[in-house]
Amino acid sequence: MKEIDYRLVGTGAFYTVASVTLTPADCASDASGVIGKAVELTAVNGGGTVFLEAGEYVLETPVTVRTSVILCGAADPTGDADPKAQTVLLM
Repeated sequence: MKEIDYRLVGTGAFYTVASVTLTPADCASDASGVIGKAVELTAVNGGGTVFLEAGEYVLETPVTVRTSVILCGAADPTGDADPKAQTVLLM
């Protein structure tokens, strides 16, 4: 499993915001474990965003997104639904 690197985006009196960016290459054939680990790491560091770069991510098991974490991906600005220009979760 990929070693997850996160960066602190901002801190405050009561929170720390972490940011994790993943690519399809980070996830091998099943992205569930890596995405789950990134969500957990972000949550235990006060919450923040896990961003999935454009590409296809296979999820063979469920991923639970904690309340302090935003899981988001790339959108195709042309509206053509090109999988190479947006984040696609395959379940």
